[in-house]
Amino acid sequence: MCDDHTHSLSRFPDILPKSFSPKEKKQRQTAPGLVFYLDCGKIYEGTFYQDKSNKGRMQQLILLRHAKSDWSVGDGTDFSRPLAPRGERELPVIAAALMPYLAGRISCLCSPAMRTRQTFEIGAQYWPDIEPVYEESLYHAPVRKLLQAIEKIEKTEKATDTVFIIGHNPGLSQLLHALSPESPSHMPTSAAAIFKKQQHEQLSNLVLTAFLSYKSLISNEGIK
Repeated sequence: MCDDHTHSLSRFPDILPKSFSPKEKKQRQTAPGLVFYLDCGKIYEGTFYQDKSNKGRMQQLILLRHAKSDWSVGDGTDFSRPLAPRGERELPVIAAALMPYLAGRISCLCSPAMRTRQTFEIGAQYWPDIEPVYEESLYHAPVRKLLQAIEKIEKTEKATDTVFIIGHNPGLSQLLHALSPESPSHMPTSAAAIFKKQQHEQLSNLVLTAFLSYKSLISNEGIK
């Protein structure tokens, strides 16, 4: 097992890597892959497993951090903090860049905080067909809660091609780094990470295919 993967998991004290039971091992075919597999809210280290029953499920994961917010307005609470003028200027660049990735059947989960709601509302001008689900558990969600949200869709939404999450740091940055240890360690505001599922028979890996930020896009470096 890669030491870098072990290190990336050890950064999250609320997630303890487990081992499959003999029964679980018999139910799945294994091969080297991602650092973890989601199963009932648990994280399994070293190998990503794919059930035959997962065919037709999520093929892409998109993580989007909310746009820059403004501490000087609103009622002073974190939950009600709105977007800043800078965030309103920068977000359309990211929203437009995400359009090619937002095709097919999409399950969009959004934190109910004011800044994430406004992030979706601005983005919706570019993706008018997407309907968000405001999920209370995503407000400042740790990695464990983000994984549980993804797993829930994988198990219940059979017609989903893309899971699209709009949320907060530090959870999004930590999940990005857990999925892709070579990725940037920090997701700035309005940044997006796109993962695609690469299929080889029964093995399925999530691979980071694009990391979009405002600075990289305006310098023509963001889309791969």
